[in-house]
Amino acid sequence: MTIARNNSDDYMLLYDSYDKSKCIYISTYENWAKQKNVDLISQFIYDRLYNRYLKMFDFQDSKYRSHFVSGFAIMANCCLLIETIESFYRGWNNSNGKSETAFLKFFTRDTCFAMYAHSDFPSIFYKDIRCSILHQGETSGGWKISCKHSKNPLDIGVSTIYAFQFHSTLKKSLDNYRTELLNCEWESQVWRSLRTKMKAIILNCKKEKAQGAREKIGEGVL
Repeated sequence: MTIARNNSDDYMLLYDSYDKSKCIYISTYENWAKQKNVDLISQFIYDRLYNRYLKMFDFQDSKYRSHFVSGFAIMANCCLLIETIESFYRGWNNSNGKSETAFLKFFTRDTCFAMYAHSDFPSIFYKDIRCSILHQGETSGGWKISCKHSKNPLDIGVSTIYAFQFHSTLKKSLDNYRTELLNCEWESQVWRSLRTKMKAIILNCKKEKAQGAREKIGEGVL
């Protein structure tokens, strides 16, 4: 969101390093929205979130996965993505004061993680995994993060999260969100929520521009 065309209001929403002609700007999204193009917008949302939070951990080089990937980094990104997906799904402008609610609703709603929606596990995950990693750089409550292979993303019995499997399962959740968008009508609740969230994202881009202008004025550039 920090790069704009010559038109300073047309910020980039998705960057493609391989083919810059495929970069998506605010004007691109707004044109698709006018056309009610559910196919292109659904794919754009998937690509935007996948590229930001999951793609870097799908690199299959064995040396990279063995020596450079951290389970904590994977889970930090996964926690950010859960909150982002749920903000899109609920049509929240932001998740201020709603972070725990986002995790409660996600684990309750999402079919890929349905087995973990029981009891108070969503709250435990939020406090001992999400908050502890993002605010302290470590887990709490006896939870461990492992990069070992596992069939399941986590094992409540031994308080262990298997980072790569959690990442793969969350990728399925993101794909399910794309599929739901593709299968729903433009005026459905899931699409109204997405459009509300996109309006907030676009407004944030323009706030970023305004802040940049204020900083230049302060530096005597303008």
